[in-house]
Amino acid sequence: MKNRFSAISLLVTAFLLAPALATSEQLSGSIDQASGPGWQSAYMDLDPPCDFKKGDRLVIKVEGSAEWVRVRLLPQNGSYSSPTGLVGEKTKVPAGGKLNILLKEDRPKVKQISVHAGKSAWNEPLNTGGGEVKLVSVD
Repeated sequence: MKNRFSAISLLVTAFLLAPALATSEQLSGSIDQASGPGWQSAYMDLDPPCDFKKGDRLVIKVEGSAEWVRVRLLPQNGSYSSPTGLVGEKTKVPAGGKLNILLKEDRPKVKQISVHAGKSAWNEPLNTGGGEVKLVSVD
């Protein structure tokens, strides 16, 4: 009886801890950068496009001199030159460069994850002195 209780107890504990112990999965894709007068972006093209669900958390590792950035999850039918797919408001880049982005809605068929820096992004002021960002990884 004692062994059965111990086994059940162990199984319940493992079940409860499983979400906390789950490891993130690093996304793969081609990483590049683009820039123009007053703006700069770093992005990962996803092939095939990925579906993200409400409540998913992205950890975007960046480097660079930008203090503030905008994150965008561009849907498959979205235009690269439009703000379609922006996530939340501008985000301060923390020490260590890990942006923790919690999705507040489903984001189906995302073809590109991008991080925007520079003086502005789509006419929204970001960094008064400019600043650049380099995308390292997305988990």
